[in-house]
Amino acid sequence: MIRLPSLTYITEHARDTWRRFPYVLVCAFLGVAVAICLIEAESDDFWFTKILMTLALGIPLFFSLTIYRESPIPKFRSTSLHLLGAGGLLLVAFYFLSGQAATENFFLNYAQWALALHLLAAFSPFLRTGEPRGFWQFNRYLFLRFCLSSLYAGVFYIGMIIALGAVDHLLGITIHDKLYADIWVFSAGILLTWHFLAGVPKNLSALEKDDSYPGGLKIFTQYLLVPLVTLYLVILYLYLGKILIKADWPKGTVTWLVSVVSVAGVFNLLLLQPVQEMTGNKWIRAYAKAFYLALFPLVLMLFTSVGKRMGQYGVTEQRYFVTALGLWITGIALYFLLHKKPSIKTVPMTLFLITLLTSMGPWGAYSVSRASQMGRLKTIFIKDGLWNGTKTVKAVKEVPFDDRKEISSILDYLVENHGVAPLQPWFDLDLAQWKDARERSRYGYSSVSNQICRSLGFDHVDRWGNGQMASSFSYYADPDGEALSVKGYDWMVPMVASKKFTLEGRSYSLDSKEGILTLKGAGERDLVFDLSKIVAGLEDPKTAVQHEKVPPQKMQMEASNDHWEGRVCLRDLYGTRKDKGLKITSANGVLFLRRVR
Repeated sequence: MIRLPSLTYITEHARDTWRRFPYVLVCAFLGVAVAICLIEAESDDFWFTKILMTLALGIPLFFSLTIYRESPIPKFRSTSLHLLGAGGLLLVAFYFLSGQAATENFFLNYAQWALALHLLAAFSPFLRTGEPRGFWQFNRYLFLRFCLSSLYAGVFYIGMIIALGAVDHLLGITIHDKLYADIWVFSAGILLTWHFLAGVPKNLSALEKDDSYPGGLKIFTQYLLVPLVTLYLVILYLYLGKILIKADWPKGTVTWLVSVVSVAGVFNLLLLQPVQEMTGNKWIRAYAKAFYLALFPLVLMLFTSVGKRMGQYGVTEQRYFVTALGLWITGIALYFLLHKKPSIKTVPMTLFLITLLTSMGPWGAYSVSRASQMGRLKTIFIKDGLWNGTKTVKAVKEVPFDDRKEISSILDYLVENHGVAPLQPWFDLDLAQWKDARERSRYGYSSVSNQICRSLGFDHVDRWGNGQMASSFSYYADPDGEALSVKGYDWMVPMVASKKFTLEGRSYSLDSKEGILTLKGAGERDLVFDLSKIVAGLEDPKTAVQHEKVPPQKMQMEASNDHWEGRVCLRDLYGTRKDKGLKITSANGVLFLRRVR
Protein backbone atom coordinates (compact mmCIF):
# COMPACT_ATOMS: atom_id res chain seq x y z
CA MET A 1 0.00 0.00 0.00
CA ILE A 2 1.06 3.58 -0.69
CA ARG A 3 1.83 5.41 2.54
CA LEU A 4 0.67 8.99 2.31
CA PRO A 5 2.69 11.59 4.24
CA SER A 6 1.06 12.88 7.40
CA LEU A 7 0.12 16.52 7.87
CA THR A 8 2.88 16.80 10.48
CA TYR A 9 5.46 15.51 8.00
CA ILE A 10 4.28 17.96 5.33
CA THR A 11 4.40 20.87 7.80
CA GLU A 12 7.90 19.99 8.98
CA HIS A 13 9.07 19.51 5.40
CA ALA A 14 7.68 22.91 4.43
CA ARG A 15 9.39 24.47 7.48
CA ASP A 16 12.71 22.87 6.52
CA THR A 17 12.36 24.22 3.00
CA TRP A 18 11.72 27.71 4.37
CA ARG A 19 14.86 27.49 6.52
CA ARG A 20 16.91 26.31 3.55
CA PHE A 21 15.61 28.80 0.97
CA PRO A 22 14.26 31.81 2.94
CA TYR A 23 15.31 34.48 0.43
CA VAL A 24 13.89 32.56 -2.50
CA LEU A 25 10.51 32.21 -0.80
CA VAL A 26 10.51 35.86 0.33
CA CYS A 27 10.95 36.89 -3.31
CA ALA A 28 8.14 34.52 -4.29
CA PHE A 29 5.76 35.87 -1.63
CA LEU A 30 6.55 39.50 -2.42
CA GLY A 31 6.23 38.84 -6.14
CA VAL A 32 2.82 37.25 -5.69
CA ALA A 33 1.68 40.18 -3.52
CA VAL A 34 2.81 42.70 -6.14
CA ALA A 35 1.22 40.68 -8.95
CA ILE A 36 -2.13 40.54 -7.12
CA CYS A 37 -1.97 44.30 -6.53
CA LEU A 38 -1.35 44.84 -10.25
CA ILE A 39 -4.28 42.59 -11.13
CA GLU A 40 -6.69 44.18 -8.66
CA ALA A 41 -5.73 47.76 -9.48
CA GLU A 42 -5.45 47.07 -13.23
CA SER A 43 -2.31 49.16 -13.07
CA ASP A 44 -0.07 49.71 -16.08
CA ASP A 45 2.59 51.66 -14.16
CA PHE A 46 5.89 50.41 -15.51
CA TRP A 47 7.80 50.92 -12.27
CA PHE A 48 5.34 48.65 -10.45
CA THR A 49 5.57 45.98 -13.14
CA LYS A 50 9.35 46.30 -13.02
CA ILE A 51 9.34 45.58 -9.28
CA LEU A 52 7.46 42.35 -10.01
CA MET A 53 9.92 41.39 -12.73
CA THR A 54 12.88 42.14 -10.45
CA LEU A 55 11.43 39.96 -7.69
CA ALA A 56 10.91 37.18 -10.23
CA LEU A 57 14.63 37.37 -11.05
CA GLY A 58 15.34 37.03 -7.34
CA ILE A 59 13.94 33.49 -7.30
CA PRO A 60 16.60 31.85 -9.55
CA LEU A 61 19.28 34.24 -8.24
CA PHE A 62 18.86 33.42 -4.55
CA PHE A 63 18.34 29.75 -5.41
CA SER A 64 21.73 29.70 -7.17
CA LEU A 65 23.45 31.54 -4.33
CA THR A 66 21.92 29.26 -1.70
CA ILE A 67 22.94 26.09 -3.53
CA TYR A 68 26.45 27.47 -4.06
CA ARG A 69 26.75 28.25 -0.35
CA GLU A 70 25.99 24.60 0.43
CA SER A 71 28.83 23.42 -1.81
CA PRO A 72 31.24 26.34 -2.24
CA ILE A 73 34.72 26.62 -3.65
CA PRO A 74 36.94 26.26 -0.53
CA LYS A 75 38.61 29.65 -0.97
CA PHE A 76 35.31 31.45 -1.61
CA ARG A 77 32.98 30.48 1.20
CA SER A 78 30.12 32.79 2.11
CA THR A 79 27.69 33.43 4.93
CA SER A 80 23.97 33.95 4.74
CA LEU A 81 24.48 37.72 5.02
CA HIS A 82 26.96 37.65 2.14
CA LEU A 83 24.34 35.80 0.12
CA LEU A 84 21.64 38.36 0.94
CA GLY A 85 23.92 41.31 0.26
CA ALA A 86 25.19 40.03 -3.08
CA GLY A 87 21.74 39.07 -4.32
CA GLY A 88 20.13 42.27 -3.08
CA LEU A 89 22.74 44.49 -4.72
CA LEU A 90 22.38 42.67 -8.03
CA LEU A 91 18.59 43.04 -8.02
CA VAL A 92 18.78 46.73 -7.11
CA ALA A 93 21.35 47.25 -9.87
CA PHE A 94 19.07 45.59 -12.40
CA TYR A 95 16.09 47.68 -11.34
CA PHE A 96 17.87 51.02 -11.66
CA LEU A 97 20.20 50.30 -14.59
CA SER A 98 17.92 48.40 -16.97
CA GLY A 99 16.03 51.45 -18.24
CA GLN A 100 12.82 53.19 -17.35
CA ALA A 101 10.80 52.46 -20.50
CA ALA A 102 8.88 49.32 -21.50
CA THR A 103 10.63 48.97 -24.83
CA GLU A 104 11.14 45.74 -26.75
CA ASN A 105 14.82 45.91 -25.83
CA PHE A 106 13.99 46.05 -22.11
CA PHE A 107 12.08 42.78 -22.34
CA LEU A 108 14.83 41.21 -24.47
CA ASN A 109 17.39 42.25 -21.88
CA TYR A 110 15.19 40.90 -19.10
CA ALA A 111 14.88 37.58 -20.91
CA GLN A 112 18.68 37.42 -21.13
CA TRP A 113 19.06 37.98 -17.39
CA ALA A 114 16.37 35.41 -16.63
CA LEU A 115 18.11 32.86 -18.87
CA ALA A 116 21.51 33.62 -17.35
CA LEU A 117 20.26 33.16 -13.78
CA HIS A 118 18.51 29.88 -14.62
CA LEU A 119 21.74 28.65 -16.24
CA LEU A 120 23.59 29.72 -13.10
CA ALA A 121 21.26 27.53 -11.06
CA ALA A 122 22.32 24.55 -13.16
CA PHE A 123 26.02 24.69 -12.25
CA SER A 124 26.45 26.97 -9.21
CA PRO A 125 27.01 24.05 -6.74
CA PHE A 126 29.46 22.39 -9.15
CA LEU A 127 32.07 25.09 -9.75
CA ARG A 128 34.76 22.74 -8.47
CA THR A 129 36.48 20.39 -10.88
CA GLY A 130 35.13 16.91 -11.46
CA GLU A 131 31.68 15.69 -10.39
CA PRO A 132 30.30 15.15 -13.93
CA ARG A 133 27.80 12.52 -12.80
CA GLY A 134 26.66 14.58 -9.83
CA PHE A 135 26.13 17.60 -12.10
CA TRP A 136 24.02 15.57 -14.52
CA GLN A 137 21.95 13.91 -11.78
CA PHE A 138 21.37 17.23 -10.02
CA ASN A 139 19.92 18.84 -13.13
CA ARG A 140 17.90 15.72 -13.89
CA TYR A 141 16.30 15.94 -10.44
CA LEU A 142 15.61 19.65 -10.90
CA PHE A 143 13.94 19.10 -14.27
CA LEU A 144 11.73 16.23 -13.10
CA ARG A 145 10.84 18.05 -9.89
CA PHE A 146 9.82 21.15 -11.84
CA CYS A 147 7.55 19.04 -14.06
CA LEU A 148 5.95 17.42 -11.01
CA SER A 149 5.52 20.76 -9.22
CA SER A 150 3.94 22.28 -12.33
CA LEU A 151 1.50 19.37 -12.48
CA TYR A 152 0.49 19.77 -8.83
CA ALA A 153 0.10 23.54 -9.12
CA GLY A 154 -1.89 23.14 -12.35
CA VAL A 155 -4.26 20.59 -10.80
CA PHE A 156 -4.76 22.85 -7.78
CA TYR A 157 -5.57 25.84 -10.01
CA ILE A 158 -7.99 23.92 -12.23
CA GLY A 159 -9.70 22.44 -9.18
CA MET A 160 -10.10 25.86 -7.58
CA ILE A 161 -11.55 27.59 -10.64
CA ILE A 162 -14.01 24.72 -11.16
CA ALA A 163 -15.04 25.03 -7.50
CA LEU A 164 -15.50 28.79 -7.81
CA GLY A 165 -17.48 28.32 -11.02
CA ALA A 166 -19.73 25.83 -9.24
CA VAL A 167 -20.28 28.25 -6.34
CA ASP A 168 -21.20 30.98 -8.81
CA HIS A 169 -23.46 28.80 -10.96
CA LEU A 170 -25.12 26.59 -8.34
CA LEU A 171 -25.27 28.79 -5.26
CA GLY A 172 -25.69 32.13 -6.99
CA ILE A 173 -22.77 33.67 -5.09
CA THR A 174 -21.03 36.22 -7.29
CA ILE A 175 -17.33 35.51 -7.64
CA HIS A 176 -14.92 38.40 -8.11
CA ASP A 177 -13.68 38.02 -11.70
CA LYS A 178 -10.09 38.86 -10.84
CA LEU A 179 -10.01 36.13 -8.21
CA TYR A 180 -9.31 33.59 -10.95
CA ALA A 181 -6.14 35.43 -11.97
CA ASP A 182 -5.18 35.86 -8.31
CA ILE A 183 -5.42 32.11 -7.74
CA TRP A 184 -3.28 31.43 -10.82
CA VAL A 185 -0.60 33.78 -9.48
CA PHE A 186 -0.72 32.07 -6.07
CA SER A 187 -0.49 28.62 -7.67
CA ALA A 188 2.44 29.48 -9.92
CA GLY A 189 4.24 31.76 -7.49
CA ILE A 190 3.82 30.04 -4.11
CA LEU A 191 2.69 26.42 -4.51
CA LEU A 192 4.88 25.58 -7.48
CA THR A 193 7.94 27.33 -6.05
CA TRP A 194 7.63 25.87 -2.55
CA HIS A 195 6.95 22.34 -3.76
CA PHE A 196 9.87 22.56 -6.21
CA LEU A 197 12.29 23.76 -3.53
CA ALA A 198 11.20 20.95 -1.18
CA GLY A 199 12.49 18.40 -3.68
CA VAL A 200 15.92 19.92 -4.37
CA PRO A 201 18.60 17.34 -3.43
CA LYS A 202 20.45 18.14 -0.20
CA ASN A 203 23.33 15.67 -0.29
CA LEU A 204 25.02 16.80 -3.50
CA SER A 205 28.12 14.67 -2.96
CA ALA A 206 25.97 11.52 -2.97
CA LEU A 207 24.77 12.34 -6.48
CA GLU A 208 28.21 11.52 -7.87
CA LYS A 209 27.61 7.89 -6.90
CA ASP A 210 24.10 7.81 -8.37
CA ASP A 211 24.22 5.92 -11.69
CA SER A 212 20.45 5.59 -12.19
CA TYR A 213 18.98 6.59 -15.53
CA PRO A 214 15.19 6.77 -16.01
CA GLY A 215 13.90 4.40 -18.68
CA GLY A 216 11.37 6.96 -19.87
CA LEU A 217 14.15 9.51 -20.44
CA LYS A 218 16.13 6.96 -22.46
CA ILE A 219 13.13 6.30 -24.70
CA PHE A 220 12.49 10.04 -25.05
CA THR A 221 16.07 10.85 -26.08
CA GLN A 222 16.98 7.83 -28.22
CA TYR A 223 13.70 7.21 -29.99
CA LEU A 224 12.26 10.72 -30.23
CA LEU A 225 14.88 13.46 -29.96
CA VAL A 226 17.67 11.73 -31.90
CA PRO A 227 15.47 10.94 -34.95
CA LEU A 228 13.95 14.45 -34.92
CA VAL A 229 17.31 16.23 -34.72
CA THR A 230 18.67 13.96 -37.46
CA LEU A 231 15.65 14.68 -39.65
CA TYR A 232 16.15 18.43 -39.33
CA LEU A 233 19.85 18.06 -40.08
CA VAL A 234 18.96 16.22 -43.30
CA ILE A 235 16.48 18.97 -44.25
CA LEU A 236 19.07 21.68 -43.63
CA TYR A 237 21.66 19.83 -45.70
CA LEU A 238 19.18 19.44 -48.54
CA TYR A 239 18.56 23.17 -48.39
CA LEU A 240 22.31 23.80 -48.33
CA GLY A 241 22.67 21.68 -51.44
CA LYS A 242 19.85 23.63 -53.11
CA ILE A 243 21.44 27.03 -52.53
CA LEU A 244 24.83 25.73 -53.71
CA ILE A 245 23.31 24.38 -56.94
CA LYS A 246 21.32 27.56 -57.60
CA ALA A 247 24.13 29.83 -56.38
CA ASP A 248 21.59 31.68 -54.25
CA TRP A 249 21.86 33.37 -50.86
CA PRO A 250 20.30 31.49 -47.92
CA LYS A 251 17.05 32.85 -46.51
CA GLY A 252 17.15 34.79 -43.26
CA THR A 253 14.87 32.32 -41.47
CA VAL A 254 17.45 29.56 -41.89
CA THR A 255 19.61 31.21 -39.23
CA TRP A 256 17.04 30.55 -36.53
CA LEU A 257 16.41 27.00 -37.75
CA VAL A 258 20.13 26.21 -37.67
CA SER A 259 20.35 27.72 -34.17
CA VAL A 260 17.37 25.76 -32.83
CA VAL A 261 18.51 22.45 -34.32
CA SER A 262 22.06 22.95 -33.05
CA VAL A 263 20.99 23.79 -29.50
CA ALA A 264 18.44 20.93 -29.47
CA GLY A 265 21.14 18.53 -30.64
CA VAL A 266 23.59 19.65 -27.95
CA PHE A 267 20.86 19.36 -25.30
CA ASN A 268 20.00 15.88 -26.57
CA LEU A 269 23.60 14.74 -26.31
CA LEU A 270 23.79 16.08 -22.76
CA LEU A 271 20.79 13.92 -21.86
CA LEU A 272 22.49 10.87 -23.38
CA GLN A 273 25.88 11.50 -21.76
CA PRO A 274 25.56 9.12 -18.74
CA VAL A 275 24.64 6.08 -20.87
CA GLN A 276 27.09 6.42 -23.75
CA GLU A 277 29.58 4.05 -22.12
CA MET A 278 27.02 1.36 -21.36
CA THR A 279 26.89 -1.87 -23.33
CA GLY A 280 24.97 -1.38 -26.54
CA ASN A 281 25.29 2.39 -26.49
CA LYS A 282 28.70 2.84 -28.11
CA TRP A 283 26.90 4.33 -31.11
CA ILE A 284 26.14 7.47 -29.08
CA ARG A 285 29.79 8.56 -29.07
CA ALA A 286 30.02 8.05 -32.84
CA TYR A 287 26.72 9.89 -33.34
CA ALA A 288 27.94 12.81 -31.20
CA LYS A 289 31.12 13.16 -33.23
CA ALA A 290 29.18 13.04 -36.51
CA PHE A 291 26.69 15.59 -35.18
CA TYR A 292 29.35 18.11 -34.16
CA LEU A 293 31.14 17.72 -37.50
CA ALA A 294 27.85 18.21 -39.34
CA LEU A 295 27.32 21.54 -37.59
CA PHE A 296 30.24 23.35 -39.25
CA PRO A 297 28.78 23.69 -42.78
CA LEU A 298 25.44 24.71 -41.28
CA VAL A 299 27.03 27.34 -39.05
CA LEU A 300 28.92 28.64 -42.07
CA MET A 301 25.57 28.98 -43.87
CA LEU A 302 24.24 30.81 -40.80
CA PHE A 303 27.13 33.29 -40.84
CA THR A 304 26.73 33.81 -44.59
CA SER A 305 23.04 34.58 -44.24
CA VAL A 306 23.29 36.93 -41.27
CA GLY A 307 26.44 38.57 -42.66
CA LYS A 308 24.66 39.50 -45.88
CA ARG A 309 21.82 41.11 -43.98
CA MET A 310 24.17 42.98 -41.70
CA GLY A 311 25.94 44.33 -44.79
CA GLN A 312 22.63 45.47 -46.26
CA TYR A 313 20.70 46.63 -43.20
CA GLY A 314 23.23 46.90 -40.38
CA VAL A 315 23.29 45.19 -36.99
CA THR A 316 20.11 44.62 -34.98
CA GLU A 317 19.70 42.80 -31.69
CA GLN A 318 18.33 39.69 -33.41
CA ARG A 319 21.26 39.51 -35.87
CA TYR A 320 23.69 40.12 -33.03
CA PHE A 321 22.20 37.29 -30.97
CA VAL A 322 22.22 34.88 -33.91
CA THR A 323 25.88 35.68 -34.57
CA ALA A 324 26.80 35.23 -30.90
CA LEU A 325 24.89 31.94 -30.77
CA GLY A 326 26.65 30.77 -33.94
CA LEU A 327 30.04 31.50 -32.38
CA TRP A 328 29.02 29.61 -29.24
CA ILE A 329 27.84 26.61 -31.27
CA THR A 330 31.16 26.59 -33.15
CA GLY A 331 33.14 26.75 -29.90
CA ILE A 332 31.13 23.96 -28.26
CA ALA A 333 31.50 21.72 -31.33
CA LEU A 334 35.27 22.24 -31.38
CA TYR A 335 35.52 21.66 -27.64
CA PHE A 336 33.69 18.30 -27.72
CA LEU A 337 35.58 17.17 -30.82
CA LEU A 338 39.09 18.10 -29.70
CA HIS A 339 38.98 17.59 -25.94
CA LYS A 340 39.74 14.06 -24.77
CA LYS A 341 37.57 14.31 -21.66
CA PRO A 342 35.10 17.14 -22.23
CA SER A 343 33.03 18.31 -19.27
CA ILE A 344 29.32 18.75 -19.83
CA LYS A 345 29.41 21.62 -17.32
CA THR A 346 31.08 23.66 -20.06
CA VAL A 347 27.77 23.96 -21.94
CA PRO A 348 25.72 25.92 -19.34
CA MET A 349 28.76 27.78 -18.01
CA THR A 350 29.84 29.19 -21.40
CA LEU A 351 26.25 29.93 -22.39
CA PHE A 352 25.80 31.77 -19.08
CA LEU A 353 28.88 33.93 -19.74
CA ILE A 354 27.83 34.76 -23.31
CA THR A 355 24.28 35.59 -22.25
CA LEU A 356 25.52 37.90 -19.50
CA LEU A 357 28.23 39.60 -21.55
CA THR A 358 25.98 40.31 -24.53
CA SER A 359 23.36 41.91 -22.28
CA MET A 360 25.43 44.92 -21.19
CA GLY A 361 28.24 47.32 -21.97
CA PRO A 362 29.39 48.98 -25.20
CA TRP A 363 30.10 45.52 -26.64
CA GLY A 364 26.58 44.30 -25.86
CA ALA A 365 23.81 43.69 -28.35
CA TYR A 366 21.91 46.89 -27.60
CA SER A 367 24.80 49.33 -27.77
CA VAL A 368 26.27 47.75 -30.91
CA SER A 369 22.88 47.64 -32.67
CA ARG A 370 22.05 51.25 -31.81
CA ALA A 371 25.48 52.47 -32.98
CA SER A 372 25.16 50.50 -36.22
CA GLN A 373 21.74 51.89 -37.08
CA MET A 374 22.69 55.44 -36.09
CA GLY A 375 25.73 55.14 -38.34
CA ARG A 376 23.61 53.96 -41.27
CA LEU A 377 21.15 56.79 -40.70
CA LYS A 378 23.91 59.42 -40.66
CA THR A 379 25.42 58.00 -43.86
CA ILE A 380 22.09 58.39 -45.69
CA PHE A 381 21.64 61.92 -44.31
CA ILE A 382 25.05 62.92 -45.62
CA LYS A 383 24.40 61.29 -49.00
CA ASP A 384 21.09 63.14 -49.52
CA GLY A 385 22.24 66.52 -48.22
CA LEU A 386 20.29 66.28 -44.97
CA TRP A 387 23.33 66.80 -42.72
CA ASN A 388 25.20 70.04 -41.99
CA GLY A 389 28.06 68.46 -40.06
CA THR A 390 26.43 68.42 -36.62
CA LYS A 391 22.66 68.23 -37.19
CA THR A 392 20.04 67.37 -39.76
CA VAL A 393 18.67 69.98 -42.15
CA LYS A 394 15.49 70.06 -44.22
CA ALA A 395 15.70 68.58 -47.71
CA VAL A 396 16.20 71.12 -50.52
CA LYS A 397 15.68 68.53 -53.25
CA GLU A 398 13.69 65.36 -53.74
CA VAL A 399 14.98 62.54 -51.55
CA PRO A 400 15.01 59.24 -53.48
CA PHE A 401 12.20 56.90 -52.51
CA ASP A 402 14.55 54.05 -51.46
CA ASP A 403 16.40 56.42 -49.14
CA ARG A 404 13.15 57.74 -47.66
CA LYS A 405 12.04 54.18 -47.03
CA GLU A 406 15.38 53.30 -45.44
CA ILE A 407 15.33 56.40 -43.23
CA SER A 408 11.76 55.60 -42.16
CA SER A 409 12.66 52.00 -41.33
CA ILE A 410 15.69 52.98 -39.24
CA LEU A 411 13.71 55.65 -37.39
CA ASP A 412 10.96 53.11 -36.64
CA TYR A 413 13.56 50.75 -35.20
CA LEU A 414 15.29 53.41 -33.10
CA VAL A 415 12.07 54.96 -31.77
CA GLU A 416 10.59 51.59 -30.80
CA ASN A 417 13.68 49.96 -29.35
CA HIS A 418 15.87 52.79 -28.07
CA GLY A 419 13.47 55.70 -27.64
CA VAL A 420 13.95 59.24 -28.93
CA ALA A 421 16.87 60.24 -26.67
CA PRO A 422 19.64 59.10 -29.08
CA LEU A 423 18.00 61.05 -31.91
CA GLN A 424 17.38 64.35 -30.10
CA PRO A 425 20.90 65.83 -30.58
CA TRP A 426 20.52 65.45 -34.35
CA PHE A 427 17.20 67.31 -34.66
CA ASP A 428 15.89 70.78 -33.86
CA LEU A 429 12.46 69.16 -33.50
CA ASP A 430 11.58 68.77 -29.80
CA LEU A 431 11.14 65.04 -29.20
CA ALA A 432 10.57 65.36 -25.45
CA GLN A 433 6.86 64.60 -25.75
CA TRP A 434 7.72 61.04 -26.76
CA LYS A 435 10.33 60.28 -24.11
CA ASP A 436 7.76 58.16 -22.30
CA ALA A 437 7.34 54.74 -23.93
CA ARG A 438 3.57 54.80 -23.42
CA GLU A 439 3.33 58.05 -25.36
CA ARG A 440 5.33 56.57 -28.24
CA SER A 441 3.13 53.50 -28.18
CA ARG A 442 -0.11 55.50 -27.95
CA TYR A 443 0.77 57.60 -30.96
CA GLY A 444 2.28 54.65 -32.80
CA TYR A 445 6.01 54.30 -33.43
CA SER A 446 5.59 55.02 -37.14
CA SER A 447 3.63 58.16 -36.31
CA VAL A 448 6.51 59.45 -34.20
CA SER A 449 8.89 58.59 -37.04
CA ASN A 450 6.56 60.40 -39.42
CA GLN A 451 6.84 63.58 -37.38
CA ILE A 452 10.61 63.30 -37.57
CA CYS A 453 10.50 62.62 -41.32
CA ARG A 454 8.25 65.64 -41.84
CA SER A 455 10.83 67.84 -40.11
CA LEU A 456 13.20 66.69 -42.86
CA GLY A 457 10.72 67.63 -45.60
CA PHE A 458 9.13 64.33 -46.60
CA ASP A 459 6.58 61.79 -45.40
CA HIS A 460 7.24 58.49 -43.66
CA VAL A 461 7.27 55.42 -45.91
CA ASP A 462 6.05 52.17 -44.35
CA ARG A 463 8.00 48.94 -44.70
CA TRP A 464 5.69 47.65 -47.44
CA GLY A 465 5.88 50.86 -49.47
CA ASN A 466 6.79 50.46 -53.13
CA GLY A 467 6.89 54.08 -54.21
CA GLN A 468 3.34 54.13 -55.48
CA MET A 469 1.32 53.18 -52.45
CA ALA A 470 -0.77 55.79 -50.72
CA SER A 471 0.46 57.19 -47.43
CA SER A 472 -1.95 57.16 -44.54
CA PHE A 473 -3.41 59.73 -42.21
CA SER A 474 -5.82 59.67 -39.31
CA TYR A 475 -7.42 62.00 -36.81
CA TYR A 476 -9.10 61.48 -33.47
CA ALA A 477 -11.26 63.76 -31.39
CA ASP A 478 -9.47 65.24 -28.40
CA PRO A 479 -10.91 63.35 -25.38
CA ASP A 480 -10.15 66.38 -23.20
CA GLY A 481 -11.79 68.81 -25.60
CA GLU A 482 -14.94 70.88 -25.10
CA ALA A 483 -18.18 68.91 -24.72
CA LEU A 484 -20.56 68.91 -27.69
CA SER A 485 -24.18 69.95 -27.45
CA VAL A 486 -26.71 67.54 -28.99
CA LYS A 487 -29.75 69.61 -28.05
CA GLY A 488 -32.74 69.03 -30.31
CA TYR A 489 -31.87 65.51 -31.44
CA ASP A 490 -34.02 62.57 -30.42
CA TRP A 491 -32.05 59.44 -31.38
CA MET A 492 -28.47 58.22 -31.26
CA VAL A 493 -27.18 55.46 -33.54
CA PRO A 494 -23.63 54.00 -33.26
CA MET A 495 -21.78 54.09 -36.58
CA VAL A 496 -21.35 50.40 -37.36
CA ALA A 497 -20.99 49.24 -40.96
CA SER A 498 -24.14 47.55 -42.33
CA LYS A 499 -25.93 48.16 -39.03
CA LYS A 500 -29.68 47.46 -39.03
CA PHE A 501 -31.97 48.92 -36.39
CA THR A 502 -35.59 49.79 -35.66
CA LEU A 503 -36.67 53.37 -35.17
CA GLU A 504 -40.27 54.44 -34.55
CA GLY A 505 -41.41 50.97 -35.56
CA ARG A 506 -39.68 51.06 -38.96
CA SER A 507 -36.54 49.26 -40.16
CA TYR A 508 -33.44 51.24 -41.12
CA SER A 509 -29.86 50.47 -42.09
CA LEU A 510 -26.67 52.47 -41.77
CA ASP A 511 -24.06 51.79 -44.44
CA SER A 512 -20.56 53.20 -44.73
CA LYS A 513 -18.46 52.86 -47.86
CA GLU A 514 -15.33 54.82 -48.76
CA GLY A 515 -16.28 57.76 -46.60
CA ILE A 516 -19.96 57.96 -47.58
CA LEU A 517 -22.29 57.30 -44.65
CA THR A 518 -25.85 56.53 -45.72
CA LEU A 519 -29.02 56.14 -43.65
CA LYS A 520 -31.56 54.05 -45.58
CA GLY A 521 -35.20 53.44 -44.82
CA ALA A 522 -38.01 51.87 -46.91
CA GLY A 523 -39.97 54.51 -48.81
CA GLU A 524 -37.67 57.32 -47.69
CA ARG A 525 -34.89 59.23 -49.38
CA ASP A 526 -31.40 58.35 -48.26
CA LEU A 527 -29.73 60.63 -45.75
CA VAL A 528 -26.15 60.98 -46.98
CA PHE A 529 -23.05 62.25 -45.17
CA ASP A 530 -19.89 62.83 -47.22
CA LEU A 531 -17.23 62.48 -44.56
CA SER A 532 -14.54 63.87 -46.87
CA LYS A 533 -16.00 67.29 -46.05
CA ILE A 534 -14.84 66.77 -42.46
CA VAL A 535 -11.33 66.13 -43.74
CA ALA A 536 -11.55 69.29 -45.84
CA GLY A 537 -12.36 71.29 -42.73
CA LEU A 538 -9.31 70.01 -40.90
CA GLU A 539 -5.71 71.07 -41.42
CA ASP A 540 -4.00 70.03 -44.63
CA PRO A 541 -4.25 66.19 -44.71
CA LYS A 542 -0.78 66.07 -46.23
CA THR A 543 0.52 66.95 -42.79
CA ALA A 544 -1.69 64.51 -40.90
CA VAL A 545 -0.17 61.53 -39.17
CA GLN A 546 -1.71 58.61 -37.39
CA HIS A 547 -3.71 59.63 -34.32
CA GLU A 548 -3.41 63.38 -34.77
CA LYS A 549 -5.53 65.02 -32.11
CA VAL A 550 -8.11 67.62 -33.25
CA PRO A 551 -10.94 69.50 -31.47
CA PRO A 552 -14.21 67.51 -31.33
CA GLN A 553 -16.03 70.41 -33.00
CA LYS A 554 -14.08 69.77 -36.19
CA MET A 555 -15.01 66.09 -36.21
CA GLN A 556 -18.73 66.58 -36.88
CA MET A 557 -21.02 67.46 -39.78
CA GLU A 558 -24.74 67.78 -40.48
CA ALA A 559 -27.04 66.66 -43.32
CA SER A 560 -30.81 66.60 -43.90
CA ASN A 561 -33.55 65.48 -46.32
CA ASP A 562 -37.34 65.51 -46.37
CA HIS A 563 -37.54 63.02 -43.50
CA TRP A 564 -34.53 63.41 -41.24
CA GLU A 565 -31.99 65.84 -39.94
CA GLY A 566 -28.78 64.29 -38.69
CA ARG A 567 -25.44 65.12 -37.16
CA VAL A 568 -22.37 62.86 -37.32
CA CYS A 569 -19.91 63.14 -34.42
CA LEU A 570 -16.73 61.18 -35.20
CA ARG A 571 -14.42 59.66 -32.65
CA ASP A 572 -11.70 58.85 -35.19
CA LEU A 573 -11.17 58.98 -38.93
CA TYR A 574 -8.69 57.03 -41.04
CA GLY A 575 -7.72 57.35 -44.67
CA THR A 576 -5.03 57.35 -47.32
CA ARG A 577 -3.86 60.00 -49.72
CA LYS A 578 -2.71 59.64 -53.29
CA ASP A 579 -1.82 62.10 -55.97
CA LYS A 580 -5.41 62.00 -57.22
CA GLY A 581 -6.99 62.72 -53.88
CA LEU A 582 -8.12 61.26 -50.57
CA LYS A 583 -9.71 57.96 -49.70
CA ILE A 584 -11.39 57.42 -46.32
CA THR A 585 -10.97 53.84 -45.17
CA SER A 586 -12.62 53.90 -41.74
CA ALA A 587 -14.66 56.21 -39.52
CA ASN A 588 -16.03 55.61 -36.03
CA GLY A 589 -18.47 57.65 -34.00
CA VAL A 590 -22.20 58.21 -33.52
CA LEU A 591 -25.10 59.59 -35.56
CA PHE A 592 -27.73 61.82 -33.94
CA LEU A 593 -31.18 62.04 -35.63
CA ARG A 594 -34.42 63.99 -35.40
CA ARG A 595 -37.59 63.93 -37.50
CA VAL A 596 -38.30 66.82 -39.81
CA ARG A 597 -41.47 68.35 -38.38
